[in-house]
Amino acid sequence: MSTDPSYKEVKTTCQEKPRCVDGRPQDTSENPLEKGSQMLGATLHPLIVSAIAGNEPFDKMYVSTNTANLKRAGFGIAVHTDTHVPCGCGFCANLGSILQKVSDKKEKILEALGRIHEDNRDVLNDYLTNLGIDPQSFEELIRAGADKITSYKQLKIEGQELLNTMRTDQQAPCLLLDGEHEEQRAYVNLKPNSTFDTDSMAERGKQAFNLDLWAAVEQCQVLGVGAGEAVAQSLILYVATEMVLVEDAGKEALPLYVHG
Repeated sequence: MSTDPSYKEVKTTCQEKPRCVDGRPQDTSENPLEKGSQMLGATLHPLIVSAIAGNEPFDKMYVSTNTANLKRAGFGIAVHTDTHVPCGCGFCANLGSILQKVSDKKEKILEALGRIHEDNRDVLNDYLTNLGIDPQSFEELIRAGADKITSYKQLKIEGQELLNTMRTDQQAPCLLLDGEHEEQRAYVNLKPNSTFDTDSMAERGKQAFNLDLWAAVEQCQVLGVGAGEAVAQSLILYVATEMVLVEDAGKEALPLYVHG
C-alpha cells in the first residue's frame, strides 16, 4: 500500500448521498450522478461498525434507529444495487461472510495492515495524530478491533432484507450501478471532503475500489464509536471485503494504495 499519483480526486461532503466502495460506474437513467463519499455498503458502514463496537444486535430496529440518527446529524444516507441481481451490493449481500473472514484470516489481515502502516508511515501517522490517536498504538488498535469483530455474534440481518429495510423504513435512496466488476486496485482516502472520481476513471478503464476513511470515521463517531476503533474496524472490514469479493472469486489480490 503506497501513495498513487493516478488517484483522480473530486470534492464532496458527508451531506451528500454516500456511495459504496464499489468501482463500477453509476447508471444515471433513473438517478442523477452522485459524487458522495464512499464507504462499505454506503450508509451500512457506520451502522455495522457501531453495532460491533457496542456489541448490539444488528437487526431491523438497530438499522432503522441509527440511520435516523445519522440523518438527524445532517449526513446523507444511501444504499445501492446494480443491474444484475436484486441485492447488487457485495458488502450487503456478503456481510456475514466478511465478518467470518476476519475470524478465519485475522493474522493475515493484521500482518497486511501492519505493512500498510509501515509503507505509509508519514501520511497515516499524520492522519492518526489529527484524530488524537497515538500513531504508536496503531498495531494495538487493529488487534483490538479484530478481536472485537471476531467475537461479534449478533448479526441478524443482511442481503436483500437489509437493503429493503433501508429503502422502506428509512427511505434511503438506492443508487444503481452498472456493468461488471473490473477493479484493478483499491484505495484508502484520508483527505477530508474529497473522494475518488469513480465514473470518469471507469470510463478510462481504470476501475478501483475506494474507501473514504475520513467520512467513515466521522459518521462512526456520531454513532458513539471512538476514533481509534472506527479507524481499526473500517480498515479491517475493508481488507476482509476485498478478500471475499476478489480473492475468494479466484482473482488476484488487489494492490492497495493510500491517498492523503
